[in-house]
Amino acid sequence: CTAEELAKYSIIFTGKWSQTAFPKQYPLYRPPAQWSSMLGVTHSSDYSMWKKNEYASNGVRDFAEKGQTSTELEVHSRHPLVSFVVRIVPSPDWFVGIDSLNLCEGDHWMEEVSIDLFPYDAGTDSGFTFSSPNFATIPQDTVTEV
Repeated sequence: CTAEELAKYSIIFTGKWSQTAFPKQYPLYRPPAQWSSMLGVTHSSDYSMWKKNEYASNGVRDFAEKGQTSTELEVHSRHPLVSFVVRIVPSPDWFVGIDSLNLCEGDHWMEEVSIDLFPYDAGTDSGFTFSSPNFATIPQDTVTEV
């Protein structure tokens, strides 16, 4: 990336998870279906928040199982990539997110990006329904698409 200035991005997450669209086992109680806050980071290619078919870090495990707070993002030429996760609540360890999206195109920043997200299993909890009790996956499995 040869872009010279900092860029600020607003990430707008629009969840389309509803009882009408996904009636099978849709969680209505304790807690009802919802999305967590977003956890995001800008970074270089030397860092990885999470990757499909690799083991989730302890931080991603904690987020996918329990949730965390959100982060605002700025990118620059040394850290042009963005990764983020949004937890599916309730769920054993399921989330949606982006892994290492490059926002730089040569010498300029992308104006806008729109991406459809699909659910992932962090591979740290063996529950198979939204409201399954905590049952650690031992040994830990890799992050896989649900």
